[in-house]
Amino acid sequence: VEALKVSRAGYPQRYSHEEFMRRYWLLSKSHNMEEDDINGMVGIIAEQLQDKDAGSNGSELDLMGLGIQIGKSKVFLQRAAFDKMEYLRGVKLRDPIVKIQKFCRMWLQRKQYVYVTEMVVVIQKYCRRYMAQRKVQKIVESKSMSQNVESKVIVIQKYWRRYVAQRKVQKIAESKLMSQEVEPKVIVIQK
Repeated sequence: VEALKVSRAGYPQRYSHEEFMRRYWLLSKSHNMEEDDINGMVGIIAEQLQDKDAGSNGSELDLMGLGIQIGKSKVFLQRAAFDKMEYLRGVKLRDPIVKIQKFCRMWLQRKQYVYVTEMVVVIQKYCRRYMAQRKVQKIVESKSMSQNVESKVIVIQKYWRRYVAQRKVQKIAESKLMSQEVEPKVIVIQK
């Protein structure tokens, strides 16, 4: 019967002191206070809930105006106060989760970045290796081609020198023959 009276009076949310402290300790954890100081905890939470635009200059907290009542064994909350407290609790719970997610995403992205950069280096290594092999192959081909050309040049030089030497011998022989016609001497060419 008393619960119906409290609920009708506009306080649908009721928590025992222990349950209230367990549920909303996040909202007051930055302040130093005793573990079982429910009045101090409600005061700290009420300061956070107090609407600064409502004209209250923070001199004295109006728990009734905020929708909070402290009983002997329970804390009673109106819907508006409960919604604000749940919002603040959600923000306090969400911030560490977002931080953890941020660091996990950073770690995963870093891991992927390191993997991709290592793979880029591997691909570059194989490309450079292929290009170096092609360059060596072209050099070897050009050397073999130049050796081929050199051997052909040597053959041409050999035949040219032979031709020049034959021409000299032929000129010498012709000049000797002409000189023999003028002076009859016999030249014997031995083989």
